[in-house]
Amino acid sequence: MSEEKAGKIADLNDRFRRRFNIPFCNEEPAVPGQIVTTRSILDLAPEVQVDIWETVRRFDAFTEDDVYGEHDFGAFRIVRYDKPKDGKYVAKGGDSFVFAVEFTSPPTAHSICAYSQTDDPKSPHHTDQSELFAKEQWKRVNFTEEDIAKNLERAYHP
Repeated sequence: MSEEKAGKIADLNDRFRRRFNIPFCNEEPAVPGQIVTTRSILDLAPEVQVDIWETVRRFDAFTEDDVYGEHDFGAFRIVRYDKPKDGKYVAKGGDSFVFAVEFTSPPTAHSICAYSQTDDPKSPHHTDQSELFAKEQWKRVNFTEEDIAKNLERAYHP
C-alpha cells in the first residue's frame, strides 16, 4: 500500500475515533465506522465506560506498532482484581486473553493470559503468564503433535 493511501486511511480512522459518529458533533463531518468491544467492557459501570471511550476518542500516540500507518487498531486490557488482606491486588480474571495466529503450515501462534491460569499459589502457572504480560511478552502456542509432546507437563488418560 502506498504511503499516500495509508495516510488517507489514517485520517479517516482518526476522524472516526474523534467523533464515534456522534450526530450532534459539529467539529467535523461524520465518518462511518464500527466500534467492537468485549462483554467485560460492556459490563462495567456507565461512568467507567464513558472514561474508556473518552480515552479512545482523544488517543493519538501511535508508534511503530502501527505497522501500516493506518491508525486502525486499539486494544484495552481489562483485568479484575481482588484485594487480599495483605493489601496486594491480585488479578482474578478479565478479557485479557490475547491470541495471535499466523496461518503458516503449521500455524505459528502466540498467546498470553494476563491473570495466568490458576488460583493455586503452589502451581508454576499461578503467575507465569502474569509475569510475561507485565513485560509485554507472549508465550508460543504449540500446534504440532511433536511440539505438544516436547512441551507436555503431564498427560491424562481416562
